[in-house]
Amino acid sequence: MFRAPREPRALGVPGVLLVCAVAASCGGRPGLPRAGAAGAGGGSIVVGTGGGAGKAAGAGGATGAPPGAACAAASECAAPAGPCETATCEAGRCALAAVVAGTVVAIDQPADCFDTVCDGAGGAVKVLDLQNVPAAGPCQINACGDDGRIVGGVAVAGAPCGGGAGLCDGKGLCVDCLADADCNGPLICDSSRACVPPSCVDGVQNGAESDVDCGGGACARCANGQGCAYDADCGSGLCHLSDHVCGTPTCTDERKDGDETDIDCGGSCGTCATARECRVDADCATKACFSGLPHRCLLDHCLDGHKDFDETDRDCGGATCAKCIDFQGCKQDADCQSGHCPPARGWCLTATCFNGVHDGNETGVDCGGGLCAACALGQGCGIDYDCASNACDFVALTCIADACADHRLENGETDIDCGGQCGATCRKGQSCMVNGDCLPGLTCNDWRECQ
Repeated sequence: MFRAPREPRALGVPGVLLVCAVAASCGGRPGLPRAGAAGAGGGSIVVGTGGGAGKAAGAGGATGAPPGAACAAASECAAPAGPCETATCEAGRCALAAVVAGTVVAIDQPADCFDTVCDGAGGAVKVLDLQNVPAAGPCQINACGDDGRIVGGVAVAGAPCGGGAGLCDGKGLCVDCLADADCNGPLICDSSRACVPPSCVDGVQNGAESDVDCGGGACARCANGQGCAYDADCGSGLCHLSDHVCGTPTCTDERKDGDETDIDCGGSCGTCATARECRVDADCATKACFSGLPHRCLLDHCLDGHKDFDETDRDCGGATCAKCIDFQGCKQDADCQSGHCPPARGWCLTATCFNGVHDGNETGVDCGGGLCAACALGQGCGIDYDCASNACDFVALTCIADACADHRLENGETDIDCGGQCGATCRKGQSCMVNGDCLPGLTCNDWRECQ
């Protein structure tokens, strides 16, 4: 029989009705059919009203017979205005039938924790849907509360950012890193949670630094009281191994530091015992630091490789060391192996240099030959060094006063005994460098000959 449209009915909550009875529980999306079966109208959804609202015949320009008109089939009747009613033909008359309660009209978008369903009386109402959760940021979490309110939260620190690179910081933000280990290679995690190269001016202890912006080799050395791993980390040159803190070197810290030459001795820390390292004699209690390598304190200063105490030459002469050999320094005959220290010379010489005889390697009487004193003018010689004048005539083999008359090309001469540093000028055909090397009237040609 004909069923007239229902009058609108008021709901408990204006505009929205929380309907839980249509689902197995309020905590999930109803597993019910969707509205829109054959014959369902395409008009707007009526939310929060009764089944008769907006059901005037032919609403929205729909074609077909209105409710109450004669019909042979439902297809001859006008479609209803809303999705929660369908047109029927009952006893030859057009009528409206309500869609079964709980039929889903729409899963609300954007998501709001609700769906729109039919109320079984031709109207549409909202029902709670805990699965229709609003989207959140990459490090934020949204959930639907039991009363339909949206409950927000943040992902735990270290959780991957949703759908992308990075980590959640526990405050809702997506960052590059939380710790240095989160960065690749030499990069470190700075205070803004970004992976950056370490720096000596970033105000953070990072990279190889032993304290904030110091130590580690790449940065400046640390001040006293700052952390360290090695002595090189500290401006003072001392890293206390007990607490790894930079400090000032002392003479009792059982470390070789400061200007010490060995552990707690040498330099400004007093003298060192025998066999300890040293730099100078004053570092040693024996006042004898070996001049060779390794530099160590010796018991006997006569073996330290340099002249000290009362020695007259290196490690010889004086009251305690061995006697000196020829040409080593001496003060008295007792300083020499030869037993002869000529006062005029001040070095040891063998007795043969004073026997008044031309013998041994001498080039003259008691002179020349390398062992004896240099010879005076007119005495024999073999080389310039045999002569006190440092000039030996190459032809006569006697000591002369002027090296520019020794019959040899030497000492900057351009030819034998002429040109260059010699006052004498060269004859025609002799070698030259400039015109001044040649006798007056001659010039030095391109072949470096006086012509």
